[in-house]
Amino acid sequence: MINLKQDNERLQRLVTSKSLTSSQSSLRSDPERRFSMTEVPSTGGLANGGDHTSTVDQLDDIGVPEHPLVTTNAPTEPVIEDTDGKRINVAVYLGSENSFNLNLTSGQEGIIGEPAHCIIANVCISNKTSWDSLDSTVRRCLKDYVSRVDPINNLGLGVDCISAYHLGEASRCTAEPQYPELLPCGYLVGHVKTIYLVLSGYSWLAIDTLIPKSIVQRLISLFNDHRRVILCGPSGTGKSYLAGKLAHALAGSDSEAGDPAAVATFNLDHKSSKEPRAFLGHILQRCASNAGDELPRVIIVENLQHASSLTELFGGLNAKNKSFPAIIGTMSQTTCNITNLQLIHNFRWIMCANHMEPVKGFLGRFLRRKLLEHELRECGGMRNAEMAAVVEWMPRVWLHLNKFLETHSSSDVTIGPKWFLGCPMEVANSQVWFTDLWNYSVIPYLVDKVRQGLELYGRRTSGNGNTDGAWEDPTQFIINSYPWVATQAVHGGFKALVPLKPEDVGYDDEDPSGHTAGVGSSSVKSLGSTHSDTDGDP
Repeated sequence: MINLKQDNERLQRLVTSKSLTSSQSSLRSDPERRFSMTEVPSTGGLANGGDHTSTVDQLDDIGVPEHPLVTTNAPTEPVIEDTDGKRINVAVYLGSENSFNLNLTSGQEGIIGEPAHCIIANVCISNKTSWDSLDSTVRRCLKDYVSRVDPINNLGLGVDCISAYHLGEASRCTAEPQYPELLPCGYLVGHVKTIYLVLSGYSWLAIDTLIPKSIVQRLISLFNDHRRVILCGPSGTGKSYLAGKLAHALAGSDSEAGDPAAVATFNLDHKSSKEPRAFLGHILQRCASNAGDELPRVIIVENLQHASSLTELFGGLNAKNKSFPAIIGTMSQTTCNITNLQLIHNFRWIMCANHMEPVKGFLGRFLRRKLLEHELRECGGMRNAEMAAVVEWMPRVWLHLNKFLETHSSSDVTIGPKWFLGCPMEVANSQVWFTDLWNYSVIPYLVDKVRQGLELYGRRTSGNGNTDGAWEDPTQFIINSYPWVATQAVHGGFKALVPLKPEDVGYDDEDPSGHTAGVGSSSVKSLGSTHSDTDGDP
């Protein structure tokens, strides 16, 4: 073992191109500084390539610290980052504590069988790194990541949710005083290039879904108690996304091998309701013949609003039949007798509304994580202040549009965050993308839904909810808060945005007699929308 340690130290000296002798004093005064996520290699180092470039290519979902640059306050201070060690990723393992070792043995890292994970940072480990220092480093990585993604609530996660972390063949439980036999650098052999953080309970699901932990726990508890839930909300609110994540998490908790066949999915349309009905009948027969072990653990049935009768679809199910697979359904509106489904079939309803969590804050969390990924992959961890302003602006636009729709129509036609998730993370590209989104998707949708609202509800209020009859164009909010610098405008800037005029939605400010026009005036014309409420939810 001593020889192995000596060989490892010799290898570290061979690959070191630069001595840290001049930095020893600073290292003594701050032993954790060299592991900090807040320090990045210089531009010259990145241009020459190295470990950073090779690792970021693997990124899936990643995070970087809130202040990734060392140096605006002390520009003369040297950056001590990756001069004498190996740069590796820090990732959250996306799975339960008990399943980590099993997934790790199913394949070698870097090929099929690599554990599902979310990279949150990368750090440097050298032959001087102790386990205590590494403990502090991984805690700081997680803390910085959740604070960047969710500055308000940190996803409900703290460093105490770290149950253990794994580096190669070494496992370190942070609550226990025992250390692995070798220093951390002694386990950096072969394909080892990632530290996996294993979180307690379903904390990992909060990282994976970007849904606060408290809500995740309520969803899991509701599902475990009743085994049948229906996610209900407007199109674009992420019902299918959430259903898939919950199904695989719950199926995996009961499975030792993460079998993809553990989840079966059906997508209903107007003509396909017979297929899932026949499948559910087949499942019932298998359960009656005690062949339940060969069945999926969770069944997802999407777009239940297309079913002619949910009572008929689930008619053969018995709430007391525990051998039947769990069911997760999605639907865009409630068109059935909720009481019957609850009492007879034990279904419970989960609302996915734009004005409440987990949907309300999802757009901001998603775009922040997307920006973190771009910064680490393309910018060497450097903050992009201009793009950060755009990312924080998008949720404001989304909320403003939904307030406008609620005022002139109803909450049933509000826009889901899905429309804004595709925002590019380059400043110029994001400006072009938003202009196209506004002109070709948002404005046609607003025209269609406001016209319908006028016909159905007769509302004639401003966008602020004032009943003074004054029309407020939502485009004006975009212009007033436009985050892109006017001198660097591309694609016409805000001048290229199509306004929403009162005559576009079916009325003018005043009729010839001087009175405000009412609902049903002759200017109302039919207009097709570019968006359909029956489209599949993301």
